[in-house]
Amino acid sequence: MIYGVPLEGLNRALSLLIVTCPCALGIAVPLTIAISVSRAARQGIIIQNSDILDAISQIETIYLDKTGTLTEGQMDVLEVVHHGTEHELTHAITLALEAHSMHPIALALRRYYHPTPNPHTISLVNIVEIPGLGVTGEYQDNDCPLRRIK
Repeated sequence: MIYGVPLEGLNRALSLLIVTCPCALGIAVPLTIAISVSRAARQGIIIQNSDILDAISQIETIYLDKTGTLTEGQMDVLEVVHHGTEHELTHAITLALEAHSMHPIALALRRYYHPTPNPHTISLVNIVEIPGLGVTGEYQDNDCPLRRIK
């Protein structure tokens, strides 16, 4: 039984449809695939190959990462913990270091700190961003590194 319909009856109805009107299935299958790909795209899911729709039914386990990109599409900072430094100074240094970076963590830090009033406006020199390693800069001739976690 499938949805309350006896399997034998379903097979007979499907066979009759195929024999009497094969064009209906020839049109219905590509149309169904196109609608599925379109609906997925509207939800932010890009399907590069429609064959994946057949493979999806065979999936038994899905592994997800912890970046948050599957739920929001962007990273967010929930909490910043300060160890032995002045909170406002750390805030200002972080904003100065990440001001021009387009790294997802830099964007998250700027969003996190943005609503907080910042009485410290500082200038950093020798700012260097090394992809995959982080960003460093100098403040009052002291090296002030802010390292991103890979």
